[in-house]
Amino acid sequence: MLEISKQLFFNWNNSKIHYCHWKSNEHLEEGLNGLTDLDVLVSLDNKNHCESILRNLNFIECNPQYGSRYPGVDDWIGYDAQTGRLIHIHLHYQIITGHRGLKEYNLPWSQEALDTRIKDNRTGVYIMEPNMEIMTLYTRIALKASLKKIYTAKRGNFKLDIGTLKEITYLKKRINLTPLTILIKKFYGSDKLLKEFIERQTLTSEDFLSLHKYITKSMIPCCTMSTFTSLVQKNYFNIVLPIRNLLRKKVKRLIIYKKTPQTGGMMIAFIGQDGSGKSTVTDEILEWLTWKLDANKFYLGSGEHYYSWQKTLKKKIENKKIYKIVAVLSALLTLSNHISAARRTYKSLNKAKKYVLCGGIAIFDRYPQTKHFGINDGPKIRVNYVDKISNPLLKKYILYCAKVEENYLIRAEKIVPGLVFKLILPPEISIKRKPEEDFDTVKRKHEIVKSLSFEYSKVYYIDSTMEYGKEIKEIKELIWDNLRKQR
Repeated sequence: MLEISKQLFFNWNNSKIHYCHWKSNEHLEEGLNGLTDLDVLVSLDNKNHCESILRNLNFIECNPQYGSRYPGVDDWIGYDAQTGRLIHIHLHYQIITGHRGLKEYNLPWSQEALDTRIKDNRTGVYIMEPNMEIMTLYTRIALKASLKKIYTAKRGNFKLDIGTLKEITYLKKRINLTPLTILIKKFYGSDKLLKEFIERQTLTSEDFLSLHKYITKSMIPCCTMSTFTSLVQKNYFNIVLPIRNLLRKKVKRLIIYKKTPQTGGMMIAFIGQDGSGKSTVTDEILEWLTWKLDANKFYLGSGEHYYSWQKTLKKKIENKKIYKIVAVLSALLTLSNHISAARRTYKSLNKAKKYVLCGGIAIFDRYPQTKHFGINDGPKIRVNYVDKISNPLLKKYILYCAKVEENYLIRAEKIVPGLVFKLILPPEISIKRKPEEDFDTVKRKHEIVKSLSFEYSKVYYIDSTMEYGKEIKEIKELIWDNLRKQR
């Protein structure tokens, strides 16, 4: 169990918070270790005290992703300092279930679940009593059923998924038929049909259809929307959610599709000389955040991770033997590539700014600057090409290209990140990690990274010589602390 989980449930228990973990107790320990979600039902009377404890433990309340905003359910994410893992809690003030995007049924036994909760001996966490949990599970199986699943059952091909079968097996070892019968009779009026389904080894297609019909009819008084509204919204989400995911993955549109901190989005830049581990660190931070939060990585350099048609074409023509034409074309492509890289940097930052305003977290590998030309993501054309050309007309054209490049980078530089991490590495170690680089250039880059100022950003210096696990944990802790405190 993560230390943050221990502290949270210890504090809730000590404060006599009326709660219970009500769903999927078969893998409760996985949730407590930050490997899956925790679904905790809390008495509405304890809401303020419960949330106060969460905030004191540095949890952040989050906005749910599109299509997952449900009444009486809040999202909280915490950070475990010992392991660097995140933990996600769905905080329920009522037990709701139903179709994706709707959760249109408010089950009538929330208070009963809290009153009959039991303490799990392994973890010390209060959980839903097994008889109530298995009744809730079968109710959820029926009420969550999609049209596709019902159609599959009508064709005789219905099967419960492996996760649900595991939960059923786990609960059947812990239930007692006498109290289960009383519970079913209390909330369904009759114990016969549902009890029969629970006692069976598995659900056939015919069983599932009968269960769905019986429970749907029994739970009509608990439905929070009309049949027409439910049908319209259900079909809407079935169409819209896949389209949004398609736009995100295939068209590369920056659409928010995960949770966002209620404290707001953030722009985080990582800079450092060669060998400092910018790409490795940014990849790991992205993976860490995107477990639950909406985050995106932007590469703002023009090196090996930047792809352009100019670079591709230049490589192809440089193998040809028409030397004069190749030299001219190569030079023109180089100029075009520098302008293209500067334009892409500006557009990426502009896009990231809008994304962050919607709550996303933008992570930048490198960041533009205009104080040092020809190095460290600064303007390249003026310092590298202007003085080498004697032809006045050609020189004028190159100066024009230099101004275009610089203009894009000046505009890009005005978009300020909230956090800047300077990954500091001594030149002697840097050259060992990147032996193909020139030592004097590496040394100069090292000095430039240290000297760059970000007036409106919080800047942190990270020692990249430390053990990698410690380095990444330090960065995670600083990011989480700033996410929590902003606003």
